[in-house]
Amino acid sequence: MFLITELVMVVVTGILLIHAVEENSLEFALYFWLGGAWFSLLRELLVANYSHLYAYGGFTIWLFKVPVIYLVFWTNFAYVAFRWSENALEENFFARKPGQNFYPLVFLILVVLGIMVEGYGSQFQMIRWQFETPLRLWGGVPVVISFSYGIMGVIYVAAFREIWTTISDPLKRVYHLIAWAPLLVLIHMGALFIIKVSIDIFSGQLKLY
Repeated sequence: MFLITELVMVVVTGILLIHAVEENSLEFALYFWLGGAWFSLLRELLVANYSHLYAYGGFTIWLFKVPVIYLVFWTNFAYVAFRWSENALEENFFARKPGQNFYPLVFLILVVLGIMVEGYGSQFQMIRWQFETPLRLWGGVPVVISFSYGIMGVIYVAAFREIWTTISDPLKRVYHLIAWAPLLVLIHMGALFIIKVSIDIFSGQLKLY
């Protein structure tokens, strides 16, 4: 099941890359996926290997203790979410400033996708959760994890748009994508911490008195 999932993700990534090239350009596709891979690598190294919130299952292809599938996994979903939002709201994401409903829709799409994907992964032991929380979804997935998808997508897509639309020099774009990634990861983790504390308070696991 692990190998099949990895192969499917490779095929899906190829399809999305072709779509991105046709809709924008080869340069756009490379920047979006390579920037996403760097962001994902830093995030997975920090969260899985140092925070010990979860452990990976038996994936077959690894890079620095991170399954390679995760380097395109997050980016693929972010791309799908912002394209669906573009189509639904009839907006051109890079032509003008997104409307007030754009990022909330990206967030909602990714939360729904996160619930489905994490449920699938947990059922087949692709990921094992290692922290206690009273509120869980299908497959034992902590509720906070579904929000992780939405936050990640909004943060990365917003940051990428800022870099892509304000910087034209290729090397400066690369530099900013590399330099911004650690900050984006910290923002992501901070937002998740706030949401987790809120959920713990709501569920009664954490009391304020």
